[in-house]
Amino acid sequence: MHTQPDLTAMEPGKQFIVFGHFFNMLVTGDETDGRYFIYEDVTPPGAGPPPHTHPDEELFYIIEGDYEFILNDLSKPFKVAPGKLVKIPANAVHCFKNVGTTPGRTITMLLPGELEQYYRAVGTQVFDANQIPDLSKTPDYANMDLSKAFALAPEHNVHFVVPEGV
Repeated sequence: MHTQPDLTAMEPGKQFIVFGHFFNMLVTGDETDGRYFIYEDVTPPGAGPPPHTHPDEELFYIIEGDYEFILNDLSKPFKVAPGKLVKIPANAVHCFKNVGTTPGRTITMLLPGELEQYYRAVGTQVFDANQIPDLSKTPDYANMDLSKAFALAPEHNVHFVVPEGV
């Protein structure tokens, strides 16, 4: 896989950086009358969202990379290999992380896809390849301003879960 996505091969206006990941929105909710939303996620090594819940059901198809997922029990992560599908029920506590040393890639489908609006609200739209961070490197979360992501979460029915003892 090429580390950096080729924007010339993508439909303009559908690329975003969200939590340090590169999202290419393949099929939007507007295109499906709000029935579903599909996007490609290029996940840098060490990257992944914090544990959270939302009303959308989520299906992750792992194309490449070394991923670890959590579903409901934060103490029991499990690995998912390329070619496998992970189903996350609506409102389940979950998260994932690229535990490999190279970028990973998934195709993710959300039903009904309401999370798309959250991604658009908190992400940074990409208009030029120079706006894409180096996806071969772990995002610098310590210096990333995530205040907007946390502030807008409740209005998009996203609830972050803080593990006990943190």
